[in-house]
Amino acid sequence: MEETERITYVKGLMDGFYASGMFGAPDETMTKLDACTKGMDSKQLTAIILKHVKDHPETWHQPLSIEAYNALNGACPGVLNPRVK
Repeated sequence: MEETERITYVKGLMDGFYASGMFGAPDETMTKLDACTKGMDSKQLTAIILKHVKDHPETWHQPLSIEAYNALNGACPGVLNPRVK
């Protein structure tokens, strides 16, 4: 993807992550996600996810949503839950 497409994807992904609260995600999880990403713009989030994906070719078979979660978890150790496999 081109950079603008990646940023657009990440914006939608983050909207989905935040919308999960409406579908029953625990408040604690939503608070942790907010604490992890507070102050980050979409370019920064995209860069974090892109770096994680590039650094972990062994997980390229995983859905990008899972890898994005793992990227954020790596960027905010101890804030989110353990890595998803």
